[in-house]
Amino acid sequence: MQWAWDQMSETVLQHQGTVYPATAAAAPFLCQIALDEAALWRAVLIADLAFMATGYDEPYAPAGTALAVRDGVRPYLGELFSTWSTADPGLDMALVALSAAFPVEASPITAQFTSWFGRSEPPVRTALGLALRFHGLEDQAAQRIVEDEVGQSVRWVVRAGGLLLLNPEPGPDGFPRPEAEPYVDSPVPQAIQVAERWRAGTEEQVSDLHQVRGFISTLMELGAHLLDYPG
Repeated sequence: MQWAWDQMSETVLQHQGTVYPATAAAAPFLCQIALDEAALWRAVLIADLAFMATGYDEPYAPAGTALAVRDGVRPYLGELFSTWSTADPGLDMALVALSAAFPVEASPITAQFTSWFGRSEPPVRTALGLALRFHGLEDQAAQRIVEDEVGQSVRWVVRAGGLLLLNPEPGPDGFPRPEAEPYVDSPVPQAIQVAERWRAGTEEQVSDLHQVRGFISTLMELGAHLLDYPG
């Protein structure tokens, strides 16, 4: 079982963000497994569906593959989101990740993030604060979390040959050199903009998925301890 999971989650159905035609074909079956209360690693599977649904295709898979994966998951979202229950925080954390992959369809559960946010502790509180802002439901406390997370990600960079060189040496006075510029090394602001566009009815683009995938990675880094990962 461990070998099969590794093959599915790291090689056969996705690899470093790339998804394949096999991923699109398998997506409905994975959703059906995730809906089975007796399924092994159920929460982790749902979190993996969030990553698969925000993968990209070219140059390693045919154009349209990434959106086909999303189309394979989308019909099951209502049933998946209906499994929300704070009795299982790992499952709920996975559903928070899935809500980021599909912010338009996630409205049945996003309002419930506020209650969990109010009684949670770091790092889950941070993850939920980011999710609340992503879904346009933040209060002042959640907004402060977003500002802190983004502020801590600011790096000074220098452009050289089309590349961004992070953290260049400061000038002789200890301050950034005149040619240096601030750079927000965080997917949060861009992902929030993507979610706003999608909720406004903008058609999904593969180019948007990279930002949302990075945002989901941030959420899962903060909430991964709630999930029972294989091995």
